[in-house]
Amino acid sequence: MRLALSLVLLVACGRGAQTETAQDVDALTRRVTSLERRMQQMEGGERPQGEGKGHDGEAKAEGDKAERPGKATIELTGDATSVQLVRNKRKIAVPGPVPPGEFEIEAVFAEGEAPAIVGKIVVPAEGAVTITCASATKSCAAP
Repeated sequence: MRLALSLVLLVACGRGAQTETAQDVDALTRRVTSLERRMQQMEGGERPQGEGKGHDGEAKAEGDKAERPGKATIELTGDATSVQLVRNKRKIAVPGPVPPGEFEIEAVFAEGEAPAIVGKIVVPAEGAVTITCASATKSCAAP
């Protein structure tokens, strides 16, 4: 993936120039690194934050990145057979780490049953949150 992005940037930025200087290559490498970070954030359901351009118009380098939110650990109790958190059509299976934000809780309580939205949760930037699911009320909640 990194090689492909590097090649695309080299071709796009190198048009009209016969040789690339070490500075050009370094700038392109920083840009590729920045784009990879953004892609990872978006794949993780996060909106890229703290990314942008420095005072000189160049993409921020690895050491210049702003603080990014962490992830909370989601734990489960109760009798649901499957639980996922849903935001913007993206689903994250739990238990496990989840980025902060507001999610709908989707659960299945019986074999062959279709998943259904059964609650909502606001996940903090860090810490542990326990979701409790009950088939009797077809609901899931976190305190």
